Amino acid sequence: MAPGRSATPAVQKLLASGWHAQEDDWYVEGEPQAVIDAFGITSEALTEAGIHLDDPDYIFPWDALAQLALLVEWP
Repeated sequence: MAPGRSATPAVQKLLASGWHAQEDDWYVEGEPQAVIDAFGITSEALTEAGIHLDDPDYIFPWDALAQLALLVEWP
């Protein structure tokens, strides 16, 4: 590996914790859009998965976003 280069690529951090449908006590760190961009998830895939970025944290389908990120096909 070349000097000064990291063994891991730059990553986007996203952490969301709380109880679905409970407005209070949600903790979110990072931006879903940054993760979507990093993984190259298309707007069509988001729509098909029922993901709307303007949904409040407590009803946002965090599991669906994680599944889309895990299913991305790399070139």
